[in-house]
This record gives sequence, structure tokens and C-alpha cells, in this order.
Amino acid sequence: MISNARFWEKISHYLKVIEPLVLILRMVYGDDKNDMTYLYEAMDKAKENLRERNPKAYRKWWAIIDKRWEMTIHHDLHAVGYFFNPTIQ
Repeated sequence: MISNARFWEKISHYLKVIEPLVLILRMVYGDDKNDMTYLYEAMDKAKENLRERNPKAYRKWWAIIDKRWEMTIHHDLHAVGYFFNPTIQ
């Protein structure tokens, strides 16, 4: 399996998919800018990055991200904080 070229092509593809999301996790668990207002902007940028890297399959990944986002992370109060954050606008 390790010498299988197709295996490594798939691994490379999935690494490109998850890289923007891993960067968000690093931001959230790091010391700087880890509040929810920055998370909204970072998620938007990560999704756009995902679309650029995977123009044929990004919608599938966006649906997964959006579902998880709505179930666990998104709250109206956080959205208001993002909207009124002067460093983002």
C-alpha cells in the first residue's frame, strides 16, 4: 500500500482538503485571536480556500462544514460580535 501511487494521490487530495480547517483549529487552540469573531472570518477564508483548491468537489465539503458549523459552533451572539468587530470589516 505504501508504494501505491494512487494511495498517495488520494492522501495528497485529502491533505489539501483539510489543511485550511487544520489552520483554523490551530488558531482556536492558540493564544492569539481565538475568539469567535475571528473564527467566523477564518472559516469564510478556509471555505474559499477549499473552493479554490477543489473546484469540482468543494460543495460536498462545504455541506459537511456548514452542517457541523450550524450544529455546534454558530450562535447569533457570535455572529453579532463578528459583524461589529471593527478589525475585520
